[in-house]
Amino acid sequence: MTAVQGIAPAPFQVHSVHFDFPGGQAIRLRNHATDLVLGLTPEWDTSGRNELAAYARGTSPQLRVIFHGTPAANGSYTVGAEGTHSDLTEQQVDLVFDVATGLSQPVSLAFADPLPDVIGRHQMTFEWYALDQADPSQHRPAGNTTHAICTTWRAMIPNPAQRLPSWTYARLVEWTSQWAAGCNNEKAICDAIINNLASSGLRYGVSERRVREMLIVGGGMCGGWYLMFQQMAHTQGVFVHRRCFLVHWRTLQNGEESWCALVIRAGGLNQPAPTQNASQFRDHDGPFPVAPLTLINRNERRYRFWGRPGGWLDGHCVNFLEHEGRLYLYDACFAAGPFEIQGALPPDNLSVWGGAQLASFKADYLDGAVDYMLGSLYNGALLLRSVQATGANGITVRTAQIPTLVNGADGVTFGWAG
Repeated sequence: MTAVQGIAPAPFQVHSVHFDFPGGQAIRLRNHATDLVLGLTPEWDTSGRNELAAYARGTSPQLRVIFHGTPAANGSYTVGAEGTHSDLTEQQVDLVFDVATGLSQPVSLAFADPLPDVIGRHQMTFEWYALDQADPSQHRPAGNTTHAICTTWRAMIPNPAQRLPSWTYARLVEWTSQWAAGCNNEKAICDAIINNLASSGLRYGVSERRVREMLIVGGGMCGGWYLMFQQMAHTQGVFVHRRCFLVHWRTLQNGEESWCALVIRAGGLNQPAPTQNASQFRDHDGPFPVAPLTLINRNERRYRFWGRPGGWLDGHCVNFLEHEGRLYLYDACFAAGPFEIQGALPPDNLSVWGGAQLASFKADYLDGAVDYMLGSLYNGALLLRSVQATGANGITVRTAQIPTLVNGADGVTFGWAG
């Protein structure tokens, strides 16, 4: 509150403001660097601490304030605050200031108006006051505080099976509340997140695979990114599925192997080029299968995600949103999507899908996302083998050129995991 000429300040000043106190309505936030809950202590205090607070949109919250004074100021007061988005309803309280610390007991005050009924990040200022006991029309200033408060679309629904807790990292709720500001449905929120991922500064191609570690080191691989995207949506009360499509290494009767690895040329989110070392590739870019294959030798840095003969090893991880009877795929690693997929949500039990089951997935997503499928294939009489142990590449076939059926068998197959 701006000081008014001739009006004396209150005999105490605001010392701390607490939003996420026990029994309050605030969303539980953590600092990713320390993994500590921000609301264990007041988010704002006179030492300079000023942490983010968050609520579901339209909430009518309470906060707790502690004042600083001297025992000489002990007494009954009516306190309140004028705010940029909402005032705090005046409350009559009996304040007793500790002899040693000068601090009062916590005082609960309610917002006079609900928080904005939209997703967003809001800068809120409170001008604290106490009513003058001799003239209640006079507001005696008790200090000013400014707070960053996020409002999310919906409250989070914990899902232990999906590793989705009742809390989130402050950085995630702050990012998503800014990116999805004004959005009013699940798809709009997910679209806003995927379209703004690059502004986070996080990168693809970094070794981490857990959300907190990704925030610390600045990025991760796909096994972390599909967790990250799911957690970002979760902060806004939106659930998205996690799925991995794993390379299904099939050894055919003639000794060919299709396929041994996914091969991707793009660097990924905030990466100018793939982080794996360069390798010699034999690319077939034309129609497939044909004899002979037309091979172009290219030495490039590309991502190779290998399968394993007779088992499962690697592939790529994505997210799916089910919205209004439609299925959308998001690839956070490359900030790509949404891709509408015609068909059912893929399973999460290592079932193998191929052919028609993958028709829309392949045409609408895979053909553009995965440049080549690496295999051990004949070119004429010569079998060119792919060997992960030595880094040898057999033949890379342009994914978009692989048909639904190759010599009577599914052209591409994947095992699906959650």
